[in-house]
Amino acid sequence: MKDDGFEGLELTSAGTLKFGNLQNTTVNLSNIHGALVLGVLGGMLGALFINVNTRMGRCRKKYITTKTRKILETGLFAAMTITVSFWSTALLNVCHKRKEYVAEDLGKP
Repeated sequence: MKDDGFEGLELTSAGTLKFGNLQNTTVNLSNIHGALVLGVLGGMLGALFINVNTRMGRCRKKYITTKTRKILETGLFAAMTITVSFWSTALLNVCHKRKEYVAEDLGKP
């Protein structure tokens, strides 16, 4: 069987993922600091998201009232998303070579 990085990964009947047995259970203090920083940062970004989403909802309710404006808003949002996605990919220039797959890689005879 091909090594795909999922050994020990198991889905139980309770719907939880088990990643196998932990070999090293020691926790360094630096690991806890990193987890705390990530937790605080995630909480602050979540609060910002909720705040911005609430304000946008109020503006949409106030200004986007007709069917035409709703369609235009959707189109504008789609165009902005496509533009940002395209230019971020083009400007960052982080492309990877495409791997040529053969039938063996896909598990077909």
